[in-house]
Amino acid sequence: MSNKDDESVEMLYSKLCLDLNMDMETKLDAWRSYEHIRKHYVLEDDQLHWLAVSLYVSCRRYKHLTINGNNPISISRLLKSANHLELIVFF
Repeated sequence: MSNKDDESVEMLYSKLCLDLNMDMETKLDAWRSYEHIRKHYVLEDDQLHWLAVSLYVSCRRYKHLTINGNNPISISRLLKSANHLELIVFF
């Protein structure tokens, strides 16, 4: 991806996190994870979908930041905010 594409994806990701009211620690962890995976694998199609998966994993990893140890966002809300990602495609 070009730098322009990277900036576009990062802007979409920031909007997603803002939409979901995501905490900074989880947001940054998901972004770092996405970048690490992207360096080693080809991530095809909508990059925001890959970021949604990364964000979900980070939410599960940092569940100590949430009330009662639950995921701070519902998966349906995450999928809707990530350009209406379908559940079957997500998994």
